[in-house]
Amino acid sequence: MLGSFRVRLLLVLLLLIGVLSILNFHSPAWYRVEPVLEYIMKDDYALNQKLWGWFKQSDLKDRLAPEPEPVSSTGVVQSPCTDGRIVRHFGWYWDSKTQKQEFSPGVVVKMPENSVIQAVLGGTVEEISPEGEDNREILINHGGDLISVYRGMKEVFVNIGDQVTSGQTLGKSQDEFEFELRNQDGPLNPEPLFQ
Repeated sequence: MLGSFRVRLLLVLLLLIGVLSILNFHSPAWYRVEPVLEYIMKDDYALNQKLWGWFKQSDLKDRLAPEPEPVSSTGVVQSPCTDGRIVRHFGWYWDSKTQKQEFSPGVVVKMPENSVIQAVLGGTVEEISPEGEDNREILINHGGDLISVYRGMKEVFVNIGDQVTSGQTLGKSQDEFEFELRNQDGPLNPEPLFQ
Protein backbone atom coordinates (compact mmCIF):
# COMPACT_ATOMS: atom_id res chain seq x y z
CA MET A 1 0.00 0.00 0.00
CA LEU A 2 2.70 2.53 0.96
CA GLY A 3 5.35 0.80 -1.07
CA SER A 4 8.67 -0.18 0.35
CA PHE A 5 9.86 -0.34 3.90
CA ARG A 6 12.03 2.74 3.25
CA VAL A 7 9.00 4.87 2.36
CA ARG A 8 7.14 3.77 5.48
CA LEU A 9 10.20 4.43 7.64
CA LEU A 10 10.56 7.90 6.12
CA LEU A 11 6.93 8.68 6.95
CA VAL A 12 7.42 7.48 10.52
CA LEU A 13 10.55 9.63 10.86
CA LEU A 14 8.76 12.70 9.49
CA LEU A 15 5.89 12.12 11.90
CA LEU A 16 8.33 11.67 14.79
CA ILE A 17 10.11 14.92 13.91
CA GLY A 18 6.82 16.78 13.75
CA VAL A 19 5.56 15.45 17.07
CA LEU A 20 8.82 16.08 18.93
CA SER A 21 9.21 19.58 17.57
CA ILE A 22 5.64 20.60 18.38
CA LEU A 23 5.61 19.08 21.87
CA ASN A 24 8.75 20.55 23.32
CA PHE A 25 11.86 22.01 21.70
CA HIS A 26 13.74 21.97 24.98
CA SER A 27 13.18 18.36 25.94
CA PRO A 28 16.25 16.13 26.37
CA ALA A 29 14.64 13.61 24.01
CA TRP A 30 14.75 16.07 21.12
CA TYR A 31 18.46 16.73 21.58
CA ARG A 32 19.19 12.97 21.49
CA VAL A 33 16.94 12.23 18.51
CA GLU A 34 17.81 15.21 16.29
CA PRO A 35 21.35 14.09 15.29
CA VAL A 36 20.16 10.55 14.51
CA LEU A 37 17.29 11.83 12.39
CA GLU A 38 19.59 14.26 10.61
CA TYR A 39 22.05 11.46 9.77
CA ILE A 40 19.31 9.11 8.51
CA MET A 41 17.54 11.75 6.43
CA LYS A 42 20.67 13.24 4.89
CA ASP A 43 22.74 10.11 4.32
CA ASP A 44 20.27 7.26 4.04
CA TYR A 45 17.53 9.12 2.20
CA ALA A 46 19.81 11.66 0.45
CA LEU A 47 17.57 14.57 1.35
CA ASN A 48 19.26 17.84 0.58
CA GLN A 49 20.25 20.45 3.15
CA LYS A 50 17.33 22.74 2.34
CA LEU A 51 14.71 20.08 3.09
CA TRP A 52 16.49 19.03 6.29
CA GLY A 53 16.77 22.69 7.28
CA TRP A 54 13.00 22.93 7.27
CA PHE A 55 12.87 20.29 10.00
CA LYS A 56 15.71 21.64 12.10
CA GLN A 57 14.79 22.74 15.57
CA SER A 58 15.79 26.39 15.19
CA ASP A 59 13.86 26.79 11.94
CA LEU A 60 10.73 25.14 13.30
CA LYS A 61 10.99 27.13 16.51
CA ASP A 62 11.02 30.37 14.49
CA ARG A 63 8.09 29.32 12.32
CA LEU A 64 5.91 27.99 15.14
CA ALA A 65 6.73 30.57 17.82
CA PRO A 66 3.98 33.10 18.51
CA GLU A 67 4.58 36.67 17.46
CA PRO A 68 6.16 38.64 20.29
CA GLU A 69 3.80 41.04 21.95
CA PRO A 70 4.92 44.64 22.00
CA VAL A 71 5.45 46.03 25.45
CA SER A 72 5.39 49.79 25.38
CA SER A 73 5.62 50.37 29.10
CA THR A 74 8.67 52.17 30.32
CA GLY A 75 9.77 53.27 33.75
CA VAL A 76 9.04 52.01 37.22
CA VAL A 77 5.55 51.12 38.40
CA GLN A 78 4.32 53.79 40.79
CA SER A 79 1.21 54.98 42.57
CA PRO A 80 -1.33 56.92 40.49
CA CYS A 81 -1.69 59.53 43.27
CA THR A 82 0.25 60.83 46.25
CA ASP A 83 -2.66 61.97 48.45
CA GLY A 84 -5.65 60.10 49.77
CA ARG A 85 -6.68 56.98 51.62
CA ILE A 86 -8.35 53.83 50.39
CA VAL A 87 -12.04 53.73 51.31
CA ARG A 88 -12.94 50.61 49.32
CA HIS A 89 -10.40 47.81 48.96
CA PHE A 90 -9.89 45.37 46.11
CA GLY A 91 -12.03 42.23 46.32
CA TRP A 92 -15.34 41.29 47.89
CA TYR A 93 -17.12 43.76 50.19
CA TRP A 94 -20.57 44.32 51.69
CA ASP A 95 -22.48 47.14 49.98
CA SER A 96 -24.75 48.69 52.60
CA LYS A 97 -26.81 50.51 49.93
CA THR A 98 -27.74 47.41 47.91
CA GLN A 99 -27.53 45.04 50.91
CA LYS A 100 -25.49 42.63 48.77
CA GLN A 101 -21.98 41.40 48.60
CA GLU A 102 -20.19 43.04 45.66
CA PHE A 103 -16.80 42.66 44.01
CA SER A 104 -14.52 45.67 43.64
CA PRO A 105 -12.11 45.15 40.70
CA GLY A 106 -9.95 48.00 41.97
CA VAL A 107 -9.64 50.47 44.82
CA VAL A 108 -11.56 53.63 45.63
CA VAL A 109 -9.47 56.42 47.14
CA LYS A 110 -10.84 59.42 49.04
CA MET A 111 -8.68 62.45 48.27
CA PRO A 112 -8.75 66.23 48.00
CA GLU A 113 -10.51 67.40 44.85
CA ASN A 114 -8.12 68.44 42.04
CA SER A 115 -5.41 66.01 43.16
CA VAL A 116 -2.92 65.13 40.42
CA ILE A 117 -3.37 61.67 38.86
CA GLN A 118 -0.33 60.07 37.19
CA ALA A 119 0.24 57.11 34.87
CA VAL A 120 1.46 54.07 36.83
CA LEU A 121 3.48 52.87 33.80
CA GLY A 122 4.18 54.02 30.28
CA GLY A 123 1.73 53.01 27.58
CA THR A 124 -0.87 54.14 25.07
CA VAL A 125 -4.09 55.96 25.98
CA GLU A 126 -6.81 53.80 24.39
CA GLU A 127 -10.04 55.21 25.80
CA ILE A 128 -11.29 58.40 27.43
CA SER A 129 -14.91 58.91 28.42
CA PRO A 130 -16.63 61.87 26.70
CA GLU A 131 -16.07 65.41 27.93
CA GLY A 132 -18.82 66.82 30.12
CA GLU A 133 -19.38 63.55 31.99
CA ASP A 134 -18.87 63.43 35.74
CA ASN A 135 -16.16 61.02 36.87
CA ARG A 136 -14.40 60.75 33.52
CA GLU A 137 -12.40 57.59 32.84
CA ILE A 138 -9.04 56.95 31.15
CA LEU A 139 -7.89 53.50 29.97
CA ILE A 140 -4.17 52.96 29.24
CA ASN A 141 -2.74 49.87 27.55
CA HIS A 142 0.76 49.12 28.85
CA GLY A 143 1.41 46.21 26.49
CA GLY A 144 1.66 42.53 27.39
CA ASP A 145 -2.11 42.51 28.21
CA LEU A 146 -1.66 44.92 31.15
CA ILE A 147 -4.26 47.72 31.33
CA SER A 148 -4.83 50.44 33.91
CA VAL A 149 -8.13 52.28 34.41
CA TYR A 150 -8.40 55.70 36.09
CA ARG A 151 -11.99 56.59 37.01
CA GLY A 152 -13.19 59.72 38.79
CA MET A 153 -11.30 62.30 36.75
CA LYS A 154 -12.45 65.92 36.89
CA GLU A 155 -10.02 67.08 34.18
CA VAL A 156 -8.12 65.05 31.57
CA PHE A 157 -4.82 66.30 30.11
CA VAL A 158 -4.20 63.50 27.56
CA ASN A 159 -5.86 62.39 24.34
CA ILE A 160 -6.69 59.01 22.81
CA GLY A 161 -3.60 57.62 21.10
CA ASP A 162 -1.10 59.56 23.23
CA GLN A 163 2.01 57.71 24.42
CA VAL A 164 2.44 58.38 28.14
CA THR A 165 5.40 57.68 30.39
CA SER A 166 5.51 56.42 33.96
CA GLY A 167 4.65 59.30 36.29
CA GLN A 168 3.21 61.55 33.56
CA THR A 169 0.24 63.65 34.74
CA LEU A 170 -3.02 62.39 33.24
CA GLY A 171 -5.35 64.91 34.84
CA LYS A 172 -7.00 66.00 38.08
CA SER A 173 -9.38 64.03 40.28
CA GLN A 174 -12.79 64.42 41.83
CA ASP A 175 -12.88 63.90 45.62
CA GLU A 176 -13.14 60.13 45.02
CA PHE A 177 -10.92 58.30 42.57
CA GLU A 178 -11.13 54.67 41.44
CA PHE A 179 -8.15 52.78 40.06
CA GLU A 180 -8.00 49.33 38.43
CA LEU A 181 -5.26 47.12 36.99
CA ARG A 182 -6.17 44.27 34.62
CA ASN A 183 -4.41 41.63 32.60
CA GLN A 184 -5.68 38.83 30.34
CA ASP A 185 -6.88 36.90 33.40
CA GLY A 186 -8.93 39.75 34.85
CA PRO A 187 -8.51 42.33 37.63
CA LEU A 188 -5.30 42.53 39.66
CA ASN A 189 -4.97 43.85 43.20
CA PRO A 190 -3.47 47.37 42.87
CA GLU A 191 -3.23 48.05 46.64
CA PRO A 192 0.56 47.55 46.87
CA LEU A 193 0.93 50.67 44.68
CA PHE A 194 -0.68 52.76 47.43
CA GLN A 195 1.65 51.69 50.26
